Amino acid sequence: IVNVFVHPSASARKRVFINNYKATRNAIRKAMEGLPTVDDGIENAEIARHPFRNDP
Repeated sequence: IVNVFVHPSASARKRVFINNYKATRNAIRKAMEGLPTVDDGIENAEIARHPFRNDP
């Protein structure tokens, strides 16, 4: 699973590209390793959160 985010005011296009490339590459690597498992996803579904999301 990969989730990339680009803030609307992001101006450093190369930095955005690099960050999203790394996130996607890492997600593919983890998928090839079978991680996270389906059981991990089910177990953590209620507590999973995006690290940069601002909860009200």
